Parts: sequence; structure tokens; C-alpha cells
Amino acid sequence: MAIERPTVPLNLTVDWMGPMLLFLQWNTLIDRGNCPTHPFPRALLSLDIEIDATRAAFANILMRVHLEGLIANYTIAAPNVVQGTKYYFRVRANNSAGFSPFSTDMAKTAIALPMPPRNFAAVVTSLLEITLSWDTPLNTCGIAQTWGFSTTLPTWPQMSIIQAS
Repeated sequence: MAIERPTVPLNLTVDWMGPMLLFLQWNTLIDRGNCPTHPFPRALLSLDIEIDATRAAFANILMRVHLEGLIANYTIAAPNVVQGTKYYFRVRANNSAGFSPFSTDMAKTAIALPMPPRNFAAVVTSLLEITLSWDTPLNTCGIAQTWGFSTTLPTWPQMSIIQAS
């Protein structure tokens, strides 16, 4: 019996976990080269993931990820993506006979940054306390949960200290 290449990884899904972090998942391969009922299926050696922004035959590969062994999901930091841009993802398997065809590509738009909070207010509540408040931004870019906030305070030479007389 001839050694056959593995079947195509099926049901690829891509979920953005944050502005520069994504989670890819696909069905575990059943046929790893010699058919699922063969007593000695070929070992899956690796999987390859490709990310492209053009989809035109994946002519402009932005990132390739090579994974060793039988893996069904992967979390990747993608620092070079442009927020609001649509990207295309695909995966293929490899055994000693060669590569499977690529999976059907999956398109996802990179998460954009949310707009700034609305109605920001800072209220002095005592000599040593300031209360900050704000309303949810008009556009959260699909992010339902507030993950945190950051502030920038002026440097000391720019800060005014007011004392009551």
C-alpha cells in the first residue's frame, strides 16, 4: 500500500483574543496518510499556518507558522497586523509522504482600537482623593468587556499645585 499525504484540516476557525492576539482552531485529522482504518496510520509530522492580507492565491504571505506534531489549535501573537484590515488564514498538514492541500481559507478583520471614553470627568473629593468617571465609548469595536485603562499624568514642572489660603 502506498503512503498517502494527510487529509486537509477541516473547519478552521479564527478568533481575535485582543488587538494583536488570535486563536486558530481546526478539527483534528482523522486520516493521517494511510486511511483511518489502516492498522498503522502514518504519523503526522507537522502543520503549517499561513496568514495573508490579499487572498490572491496567498501571494503576499505575512506570516508562516510551523507546528510540530498533531495539534488542533494555536494561539499566536501577531504584532504586525494593521487594525481594521481583513486577513486570510489557512492550515495544512504534513506527513512523510508530503503536504496535504491547504484548508479552505478563513477571513477575519483585525480588531480595531476602541474610541476614547465619553464624558470623562475628574472630581476632587478630598485633599488626597480624585474620582475619575467616564461613559462607554460610542464604538468599542466589538470588545464587550473593559480590559483596563491607562492615564498620562503631566510631569512635575507642568503641574500646578493650588493651595487654599
